[in-house]
Parts: sequence; C-alpha cells; structure tokens
Amino acid sequence: MIIILSGFCFANSFEQKTETSLSFNSGLFSFAGQSAEAATFVNYNSTTKSGYTNNAYGSRNALCYGFSLQRNHIASWNFILGFDLGYEVLRSKILIDEIADYDGNTNTNYPATGKAFLNFGYVNFFPHIGYRIKAKNISLDITGGFELALKVKSWENGNVKTSDGSEVITTNNAHSNLFDFRRRIQIAVNYKRISPYIGYSVGLVNYSNNSGGANDAFARMIRIGMAYRL
Repeated sequence: MIIILSGFCFANSFEQKTETSLSFNSGLFSFAGQSAEAATFVNYNSTTKSGYTNNAYGSRNALCYGFSLQRNHIASWNFILGFDLGYEVLRSKILIDEIADYDGNTNTNYPATGKAFLNFGYVNFFPHIGYRIKAKNISLDITGGFELALKVKSWENGNVKTSDGSEVITTNNAHSNLFDFRRRIQIAVNYKRISPYIGYSVGLVNYSNNSGGANDAFARMIRIGMAYRL
C-alpha cells in the first residue's frame, strides 16, 4: 500500500488527466476458512426469549451494497493511479438446522429451519494501480491493490422456526474486529461517462481469531457496480 500511495506524487508530474466518479455497487459476500460453515445451530434461552447463532461466519453468499467516490490519475502511457473511498454494508448468510434451548435448568436440542445474517457497516479505502486499454469508443481498466475497511458497526439478525411453528429471532452484536484488510482486483469498461465494473476481494484478517487453535474465517466478496464520471 505504501508503494501505491507514494506513486501518486510521481504520477502527478506526468499525468495526462484526472477522472472523478461516483460509484454504486452491489454484490455477494461470505466467509471462507475452517470456521466458515454452511449451517449451524442457535443457542436459545427460553427464559429471556433471546438467542444467537453458535457460529455466525456463514459460507453462503448474501447480498451487499455500497457507494463510493473514485479518483483516477491517467498518465500519458495509460498507467492508472487512483483511490476509491466509500461506505459498504456487507452481509453473509448461514442456515439454521437446530436449536439448543436452555430454560435455566436443562438443555434441550430440537430441529429447526431458518437462516441468520452477519452484517457489517464499513468505511472502505481502496488505493490502486492499473492499466487502461483503449479500443475506439470504449476502454478497459484493469486495476488492483489493497483495501482497508474500517468497521463502523456490526450486527446479527435472523429468523428461525421450530417444528411446532414458533419463531425465534437471533441477535448478537459481539463481533470485535475493528477493521479488515483485503486484496482486490477489478475490471471496468468505460463508455462515455459510465463505467460498469466487476471486482473480487479476498480478506487477510481472521474474523475468528478469538476462537483459538487453527480456526479461521476470511472475508470474500464479488462486487458488481456502475460508476458515473463527473
């Protein structure tokens, strides 16, 4: 990241033009690693009527969304140096197939169906480098770099139904990671003022680092978005 940031000063001396864009994106977010699971159970207290998923790090994708401001310096040799600053809500999904109920005295396990979502609100900074390929009226930008995501908030929500039809709401706000650090690659197609793009990010921070042992859960995300050049 230091190399990318220091390159801005160098590029300014040879810059051909600067482009500023507003971007809106959606995509799919999930976790990978030994701690990521497709299904889990809910720990439920029937006395307090509260519950939480035993493992919130779902390997199933959930829809996410965000917006950002992007600024790119395009040098005379089509070299790109830029950054993207925005806000994103990222969500992963895990299925619920069982409830572990504690009534204050005994534990009872019984089957259930439902799903739970782990949600994060992140301020996201993505400095990047890349190259622009021109072809008549369109151009193709291939960029890559590292994104630093600072957590603003996190929360868990879900909806689970038991075999007798009763409903359990899961909630848990205890997710301690303050930030995520991810590798990211992105491809954008530029036509006039619009630039549809697709990108892929892989996290380097272990979300399950409090579990001990060899447990790990790393973020992964596919972004699809549209940028409009101002």
